[in-house]
Amino acid sequence: MAGRYELSDQRWHMIEDIVSPPQTMGHSRRDDPQMLNGILC
Repeated sequence: MAGRYELSDQRWHMIEDIVSPPQTMGHSRRDDPQMLNGILC
């Protein structure tokens, strides 16, 4: 269960294509849903 300001898995899948573009170069990224939840808090 997601916390008050956290996105549920279902809602994350709705916006995943917009928020999480494919990575082609650079260092490894953090977990995108975790990063977005940190911004929303």
